[in-house]
Amino acid sequence: MSVLKKLPPPNLKVWVEIDKTALLANLELFRSVVNPKVEVWAVVKSNAYGHGLFEVADILKNLVNGFCVDSVAEGEALRKRGIKSPILVLGPTLPALFSVAYRKKLTLTIADIGTLRKLSSRSPNFHLKFDTGMRRQGFLPSELSRVLNFLRGKNLPLRGIYSHFAGDEVGGISRYREQFALFEALMKSFSAAGYNSLKRHIAATDGVLQNADFHLDMVRIGMGFYGGTKLFHQGKVFPGRPVLSWRTVVSALKTAQAGDRVGYAPSEILAAPSKLAILPIGYWHGFPRALSRIGEVLVRGRRARVVGLVSMDLLTVEVTNIPGIRVGDMVTIIGSDLGSVLTADDLARPIQTVPYEILTRTNPLMRRFVV
Repeated sequence: MSVLKKLPPPNLKVWVEIDKTALLANLELFRSVVNPKVEVWAVVKSNAYGHGLFEVADILKNLVNGFCVDSVAEGEALRKRGIKSPILVLGPTLPALFSVAYRKKLTLTIADIGTLRKLSSRSPNFHLKFDTGMRRQGFLPSELSRVLNFLRGKNLPLRGIYSHFAGDEVGGISRYREQFALFEALMKSFSAAGYNSLKRHIAATDGVLQNADFHLDMVRIGMGFYGGTKLFHQGKVFPGRPVLSWRTVVSALKTAQAGDRVGYAPSEILAAPSKLAILPIGYWHGFPRALSRIGEVLVRGRRARVVGLVSMDLLTVEVTNIPGIRVGDMVTIIGSDLGSVLTADDLARPIQTVPYEILTRTNPLMRRFVV
């Protein structure tokens, strides 16, 4: 339906809908490919990939084994929300925040020797992260002896070791296997040093779908839960469902003549008489300015092109060939309307970015409704 009657109260100009049924269906899909003995953790960092930290955690809190966040701030926010599940902080944490993490029962990621040296027996639980190929966060395998020597004889609350797949669009599974072989060697070294009860994990969404050997003790699922991009499993499209829809409304309609200039600069001169719809959404809300003149939205189930530059809080779309349009009609930025669909991939592709960026940059101040 493409009229405002479906808008949840209170009436808003811009809002996000979170499909609880789709989220739970995606969880069950991953449960079906993961051994029941393997723990499933939901990655809710970056405001749950734009879907809403609290909204997603409230739905999943009794259905997953734990949550992964980016920062102590996100973990603390979940604790204040009443979430009692285990929480792993994936990002780096300054030693000044160790006491907060300890009080809030957050498990930290330790990924460099300087931070490791700041730990004590009164520090929060932690996992060690190793860099097996990303060249990003984590100890290098060559630092293993240094790490084990430091840990020896100390009563530190080490609870797990992990890594992260870099993936490889060209080499397929071969790079995954190379990284996994490195991680297997690390796991054997820790076992030989007497660490036999550590939680071991390397697979995020892609790794889970690549090979069951990668699942180990737990898996970390992020975008797979949210259905924001196309995934593959055993050579077939993995049937995840998009969870997020992003809507606005037509706030004004205008007629314009050939030769009229639209927007700042002005960035576009109309070639023919046109009907224009003004939408109360812009780059402040997370609609990329790079989609100026090329982006599309759905109005009454039809695609309408962005005209001129995207402004901070407004944009203009051309609706000349969309009959019956009225002020107050619902407009879909991401989602479905009258059988037509626009995905985060559709927004990302023309500006050569990824759906992760589109979703995570949806402004957290926009109201999110679980539907």
